[in-house]
Amino acid sequence: MPKHAAELAPLPKTDSGTKPRRTPRFMLIGLDSISLELIERYCSPETTPHLINLMRSGLKGRALCSLPAYTPTNWAALATAAHPGSTGASGWHRTVDGRRLSTFDRRAVACDTIWDACARQGLRSLAVQYPTSYPILHADANDVLVPLDHGLVSCALRRGQLFEVAGPEAALTLISREDHRDAANRAALARRVGATEDGAEVREGTADASTEDLPEFRLHVLAAPDGSARICRSREDAEPLVSLEAGAWSPFVRLPVPTPRGEKEGIFRFKLLKHHPESGKLTIAVSQICSLERLASTPQLSRELFEEIGGFFEHSVFYPMLRSHIGTERFAELLRETEEELTHQIDWIVRASRWMQERRGWEVYYIHWHLPDSVIHAYLPLADPSSPAHTEEAAEHAHRVFEMTFRLCDRLVGGLLALVDSETTVLAVADHGNRVTHHSGNVMARLASQDLAVLDEQGAADPAKSPAVLRHADFRWQLDVNPAVVAPESRGDTVNRIIAALHSWLNEETGENVVSLALRRHHAALLGLWGPEIGDVVFFYADGYDWWGARRDPVLTPHSAAAHGPQLPTSHTPFSSDMPFFILRSPRVARGERWDEAAFGQVSLIDLVATSCHLAGIDPPLDNAGAVRCRLFKK
Repeated sequence: MPKHAAELAPLPKTDSGTKPRRTPRFMLIGLDSISLELIERYCSPETTPHLINLMRSGLKGRALCSLPAYTPTNWAALATAAHPGSTGASGWHRTVDGRRLSTFDRRAVACDTIWDACARQGLRSLAVQYPTSYPILHADANDVLVPLDHGLVSCALRRGQLFEVAGPEAALTLISREDHRDAANRAALARRVGATEDGAEVREGTADASTEDLPEFRLHVLAAPDGSARICRSREDAEPLVSLEAGAWSPFVRLPVPTPRGEKEGIFRFKLLKHHPESGKLTIAVSQICSLERLASTPQLSRELFEEIGGFFEHSVFYPMLRSHIGTERFAELLRETEEELTHQIDWIVRASRWMQERRGWEVYYIHWHLPDSVIHAYLPLADPSSPAHTEEAAEHAHRVFEMTFRLCDRLVGGLLALVDSETTVLAVADHGNRVTHHSGNVMARLASQDLAVLDEQGAADPAKSPAVLRHADFRWQLDVNPAVVAPESRGDTVNRIIAALHSWLNEETGENVVSLALRRHHAALLGLWGPEIGDVVFFYADGYDWWGARRDPVLTPHSAAAHGPQLPTSHTPFSSDMPFFILRSPRVARGERWDEAAFGQVSLIDLVATSCHLAGIDPPLDNAGAVRCRLFKK
C-alpha cells in the first residue's frame, strides 16, 4: 500500500500569524461523484482522520441530487439552490445569445448564484475550480482560482507526458503539431488526460492560426555521467532552465509557448525518473503545461499567485497510465507517482486559498475537486462485486486506487478545515454518486423497432423520415416529436406512442424493464425540469441500464460501466449509489449522527444550500428553491 499522503509531505501550514481580512462564514468542499457508501467503506481514523473527525463533529447522510444526475447540473444546483429548470444547466452545453457555451460557464447559468448573493450583501467569495463561477460578474466581490468555464482542461496547453531519451544530448518535443490539434479540440485533450464528463468541446474564440502553420515547441536535455541532467532552451545555452536530480520534481519553469490562439505563457516542471547507465537512457516526466494567465480570474492575480505559491496543473501525468498497468509490476510505481503528484496539487490549493484569505479575504468559499469522478468511473466496475467486470485481481488493484483517492480527499479536507474555525458552517458534499451498469440501451434502435424512427447506415435517426428524434447528443434522456414528419394534429398521439414504447421496453432475458420513468414535457416540471432546454419526452433508465455507446449498437448490449445521469438518482447497489454524500458541520447541527431517510425523507442538494446559508446568516440566491431542513439541527 502506498504511504499515507501525510507521510509524503506535511500539510501546508495555515497559521502564518496574519489575521484573515474577513471571517469565514460558509465553506463548501465539493468532492465529485462520491457516495456515502464509498466513504463508509474506504475511510478510517488511521487513513482519513480529517474526514472521520468531520463526520464526528457534524451530520452525514445521502442527498438527493437534481435530475439528471449530471456534473454541471448539480454543481450549478449547489451554486444557486435552484432547479435545472431555473439554471438552464440540464445538460453539458447551452446556447446563449446564439453562442453555444459549456454549462461550466457562468454565462450559461440563467439564474442568480451564490456569487451574486454575496456581492449584494457586501460579502467576498472565493471559488476554486468551481463550475459556474467564471467569468466573474462582480470583480469587487468574487475571486476565482483555476477557472473551469471551458471544462476540466480549461487551463491546459498540453497534457503531461513521459519521454525516454538517449545520449548526452537530446531534444524534447513538448508540443507537437498533433498537440496543437488537441489544443484546438479540447474534447480530445480531455480524453487524453483521463478527464471524465468534461463538456470541453466549447472553446473560447477562434484559432488565430492553422495548427499546421504553428511551430513545434522543443527544449533540450543534457545528460551528465553522474545521472543528473539539465534542461536548456538550446544545446548552446550555458545556463540551464532547471537541473534535474533523479527522483525529484524540478521547480516550475515559465516560458512562452505557441498555441492555436497565439503565444501563451506556459508553466510546467520536470522529473528525472530513471537513469540507465548501461544505455545512457533517461526517463523524464513533464507535467501538464498550464496557461499562466488561467491560474486565476485576472492575469495580474495569476502572476502574483505563481510568484507567491508556485505552479499548478489540472491533471496528473501518471494517472491515465494506471488502468492499463493493472496486474503488472509497474502499477505500484505509477500509483505512488500519482499520489505524490496530486499531493502537490492539493497543497497548492490549500496554500493559495490561505494566501487569498490573507490578501483579499473571503467569507464564502466554494471548491470543486474532480479526481474522484474520474477514479470512480474507471475503477468502480472493477471493485463492485455486482459488476460483470469484477474479478478478485482487478478488485484488489481498484481498492488501492480508491484508498489513494480517499487519502488525497482527506488531505484536501484537512488543509481547508484549518482555514476556518468551529463557528464556520462547513458543507462537504458531492454533486452525485455513481453505480455500476450491466447493459446499455439504444433508445433510437428501440424506437425504430416500434416504427417511431428510421435509422441510417450509421444508426442515426434520419431527420427526414423519423417521427421521433433525440433532442441533442447532450440530451440522450430527451426525445422530440419531429415536426418535419409529424403533423401538428398527430403530435399528442406520437408522444403517447413514444412513452408507451419506452415503458414496454423489456430485457427479454430477465424480464426487467429497461426504462423506469418516461414523462411528457409538462409533467417533467415535477422533477424540476422546465424551459426551452426540455424535450417533448424525458425518460430515465432502470437500475443497471445505461445509454448506448455507439449508434449502431443493438437495442440492448451487455456492457459494464459506472454511470450516473441515465438512471434515477436513487439507483444503487450494496457497494455504491447514485446519491451524493454530504457532511454538514455547524454549531447548530447535530454531531456524529446520520440523516434518517426513513423517518424524514430525502434531503436534497438545494435543501443543503438553503440550510447552510441559513446557518451562516447569509441570504440565499434569489432563485432558491431549497427548504431549510430544521431536522438537521440539534435536538
